[in-house]
Amino acid sequence: TQSTWGLSKAIIQNFPKVDIALAYGSGVFPQANYNYQQAPLIDLIFFVGNTQKWHEQNFQKNEHHYKGPSKLFGPSYITFLQQYVCPIHYNPFVQLNDNLRIKYGVVSYKQASNDLRYWKNMIIAGRLHKPVKIIVKDTDISEELQQNLIQAVVVALLLNEKEIIEMRPFFYTIASLSYVGDIRFLLGSENLDKIQAIVDGNYENFKKLYLPILDMEIFTKFLKVEGDFIRFQPSQETINTLIGYMPSIVGYNFSGEKCDYSQILLKFQRKDREKAIVEGLTKINRKSSTNMMFYHLLTNSPFQNFIYGLNKLKKLSLIHI
Repeated sequence: TQSTWGLSKAIIQNFPKVDIALAYGSGVFPQANYNYQQAPLIDLIFFVGNTQKWHEQNFQKNEHHYKGPSKLFGPSYITFLQQYVCPIHYNPFVQLNDNLRIKYGVVSYKQASNDLRYWKNMIIAGRLHKPVKIIVKDTDISEELQQNLIQAVVVALLLNEKEIIEMRPFFYTIASLSYVGDIRFLLGSENLDKIQAIVDGNYENFKKLYLPILDMEIFTKFLKVEGDFIRFQPSQETINTLIGYMPSIVGYNFSGEKCDYSQILLKFQRKDREKAIVEGLTKINRKSSTNMMFYHLLTNSPFQNFIYGLNKLKKLSLIHI
């Protein structure tokens, strides 16, 4: 995998200033049963202050990174679509040097921060439910990152209301939160075993990410981590507390904004409560994944979309189950 220092140097040398740069995916963190016969694509996300200004500067340095309509219509067009269709713009298959091939996404810091706090579309929040490497950090996002992880634990606990929870399946739940309802899985462009592969290849990294969260006072009142197990006390009071920390958009998505979803969830039996939460997540992910596919059609060339889809299908064959 690519070194953090090498990535940081490449980003600083090749791109306009970014506030935050994150690296993620199989090119940075190994995935279980993944066949690394060749150097994988490195996935990056850049948080920037002003997307239009950033794209304008990037066009001056790296116009060849943009293809199809995004290159034809330019930064204003891209920024408009990022504001109203999908908050993140991706440029895939960029060869930065002989040894580094990347896909990079660009999102405004404000939109990323809102997603981490409120799960508006789960595109950034969901990505940061999994281990990532922070490559460039010119802005502090520790508060937003922590809130996102707390909310992931809250929802995962509400979906695992039992006294003994195995840690690995608990992480499967967390890793799946942003995939529930994702249209790409329905269309076969994402690997159905991806969630398990992400966790199994990064189990220790997941523990490093979430054990400090599980050890916070808001959770230690009703749970205790013992090795690879969580001892959980899912009393009515506990469930009430957890619902209070749940992102409100998840509740409103199944209840409607005029309803008190917390009272509805409390009255539900466990299975009905889980079903309602999954319904709330599904609506978020279905909309955002559909918008993202529509966005790619509006910004990338047909050839680039074909190659990207072909690469996704090729990755499926590299996962040996």
